[in-house]
Amino acid sequence: MKNKFHGFGQEKLGNNQIYSGKFKNGEKDSYGKIVWPLLDAYFIGLFFRNNIDGEGLHVFGKQDMSKLFYIGMLQTNVYSGFGMLYFRDGSYYIGNFKDGKQHAFGIYKWSDGRSYEGYWWDGEKHGIGRFY
Repeated sequence: MKNKFHGFGQEKLGNNQIYSGKFKNGEKDSYGKIVWPLLDAYFIGLFFRNNIDGEGLHVFGKQDMSKLFYIGMLQTNVYSGFGMLYFRDGSYYIGNFKDGKQHAFGIYKWSDGRSYEGYWWDGEKHGIGRFY
């Protein structure tokens, strides 16, 4: 642990990012927050070995003008497992993700009230499902 962060602290990263949270053996570990001030965006959640890994909340700000926020599971900085993704137009997806895309079972609801409930593969509707 010599010359390595350990415990709670703050680190300025590239692109004006700021991490505040727990360090273990010099790496971001456990609970923390990354802020992208120029993009008005942030992530709050779990980290493991310098990666976003576990449950968290990602508020997009100006990072992605179509998305509002994601809450759910991430694995090595990517949406993976169960989560909810909300879009600025009022649409949302609740279900499973793999490699950052809708995958397996999920429900997508458009802002006009239409819905799709069914299976997804690599971000696309696939297999058994229904529109209503």
